[in-house]
Amino acid sequence: MSTFSSPEDAIPATRIHAAQLNNLDSATATAFALLPTNLNIDNGTICFASDTGAADAYLVATPQVAAGYVDGLSVVMLPSATNTGASTINVDSLGVTPIKRLDNSALTAGDIIVGIPASMRYSTVTGSFHLQIGSSTGPSTAPSSIATSLIMADGAWIGQSAGPKVTFDASNKYLEITGCKLLHLASATAAQPTLKIENTNDDEYGAKIEFHKSVSPAAAADDDEIGRIAFWGKDLSGAASEYFRITTFSSDVSNGDEAGKIIFGCLVDNGLSNLLVLNGYTGVVAKGAVTINDNGSDIDVIIKQSGGADALYVQGSSGNVGIGAEPTPSMVGLSIEDGVVTIKETTTPTADTNYGKVYTKNDNKLYFQDGAGTEHGVEYTDTRVAVNDADYNPSVLTTDHIIAFTELLAARSVIISTEDVAAGTSSHPRVFVVKDEVGKAGANNITISLEGGGTIDGAATAVIRGNYHSLSLYCTGTNCFIY
Repeated sequence: MSTFSSPEDAIPATRIHAAQLNNLDSATATAFALLPTNLNIDNGTICFASDTGAADAYLVATPQVAAGYVDGLSVVMLPSATNTGASTINVDSLGVTPIKRLDNSALTAGDIIVGIPASMRYSTVTGSFHLQIGSSTGPSTAPSSIATSLIMADGAWIGQSAGPKVTFDASNKYLEITGCKLLHLASATAAQPTLKIENTNDDEYGAKIEFHKSVSPAAAADDDEIGRIAFWGKDLSGAASEYFRITTFSSDVSNGDEAGKIIFGCLVDNGLSNLLVLNGYTGVVAKGAVTINDNGSDIDVIIKQSGGADALYVQGSSGNVGIGAEPTPSMVGLSIEDGVVTIKETTTPTADTNYGKVYTKNDNKLYFQDGAGTEHGVEYTDTRVAVNDADYNPSVLTTDHIIAFTELLAARSVIISTEDVAAGTSSHPRVFVVKDEVGKAGANNITISLEGGGTIDGAATAVIRGNYHSLSLYCTGTNCFIY
């Protein structure tokens, strides 16, 4: 920067006039005034200046005033504010000029941070100052290890301006990775790498993994994929295969009726099959579904019971269902290995054309309804009770059908309970057969009556008076009739 001009030269072997000596002294003083101070040299602040401008429009006056913007002109600025975007600088009142990154891209928020010196050099090719950090190309050699902590200011980033970069958001406690196509964690050690997400706060909440699909409202559509977790491995040929996949969707994006869907897919015979689908929207608002084997693959659905035996077995190939065992080819439809079928009492159901229904009602009877809606009672015609020279008077609801006297040493009575009579209806009567199996009713008659006071063919009683005779009657709720 020196502009020193040599004073008038003295002629050898002549006297120097006072004016010449004074001129030499003045010129020397002027030259020294143009040099940096000892303090600036010792502190390394020859081109250092504090900013007196504002954020994005910086203003500095350097110790050694620059004559103009030339290639390599160096300025180290102590900024008074953090930049919020593209920025400029005016050095020594030479004029406003842009500040850019090394890759000639405009600055983004946080590239210049208040209180942290920013080093830059001028380029006549770009007509800009360029920060000496933030290169998009990165270093050409491996960086040295950092032995101490690297503290990043709020909004600072590491990476590439137009590629992957990590941004530090201290105010929201975010570590944001943008511009990244793949985040790859690799390890050659067994059972590694492990991704651990831990919440150490003493509350009821745990760590979270969130998948966000950010689109404009107009672009949102039903069945948009929101997120996916895929599990890959290699086969014997070395080819990579996706063996399992978990995928989530926005099955309904209607405002106020939003619904989601998650699909668990598994590789089956070299094809990915949707084994389980949990869907909150099936085309009808507020109606969801849980679907197993959504693709209709030949997959059996098995539920095991304690001990490992099959509790429920649904064959994918035939659709046959086995309870307690896998159904064999001859077990068409529903098969029950052992145990009982428990049916809750109900009322007469609504008929479905071409479908029959089996049910029980509170009269303790089993019914079958055909597709036309006709109800058929299932009678217990094989129930026989033996009466050995005694009266028959149960006074409770029974399943008795045949009342057989195996001995008659005296006249005997049969009193049908009020409950048994009431169990019959006009369409499904309660049926009884009273029989003399010993051949003594001729001498010892059997008198039949109803406990509740109803009639038998309009009479209070009916009597069996012949040996080996029988009497058949049906009851319709209050009275009984002989047939």
